[in-house]
Amino acid sequence: MIANLKLTSGQLEEIRSIEGRTWEATHKYFHGPEKDKSFQVVEDFWKEARKKIIAVLTAEQKDQWAEMTGQPLRGEFHFPPPPGFSGRSSRTR
Repeated sequence: MIANLKLTSGQLEEIRSIEGRTWEATHKYFHGPEKDKSFQVVEDFWKEARKKIIAVLTAEQKDQWAEMTGQPLRGEFHFPPPPGFSGRSSRTR
């Protein structure tokens, strides 16, 4: 991506700074008292980070980024249970 976008060293430094601040900010939600809110909070932090990162890009780079990433996925995603999980309690036999 860096090569395709032709990021300058200044842009790369700013983007890495945004990423670093976002990682630090989100870390406490996985290890703190607000774990139950962690996924939504972390998603919100990264949405904001993406906006800041895109703001660092030139108009040409933004067009290239949009071409490389395409449209955001929409809708709900459901993942299957892990292998060996039946959804029933082991006490009900």
